[in-house]
Amino acid sequence: MHRVHSYANLPADLAGVSIPSQKYLVFPHREHVSKLHEMCRIAGEWLAANGHEIAKSAGAPAFFERYTEEFNSSTGMGGMEAWFPVKS
Repeated sequence: MHRVHSYANLPADLAGVSIPSQKYLVFPHREHVSKLHEMCRIAGEWLAANGHEIAKSAGAPAFFERYTEEFNSSTGMGGMEAWFPVKS
């Protein structure tokens, strides 16, 4: 992942968010990007059924998506993950 030290020069259509350093459960996504929301719903159900609780931090997202170098924006395939912060 790339670390940004300042949000000052971000393009107008982007916003900065701080992701806290903590424990995450990472779910790879191997389907088309359009089905990512479906995988996140299933992952959320799995987390709850297996005794995991989402760690909520002020200003931080409930989960985030990570796209690796393998992601192909032309095909919408490859290199996607959903990261869920969990309480230890």
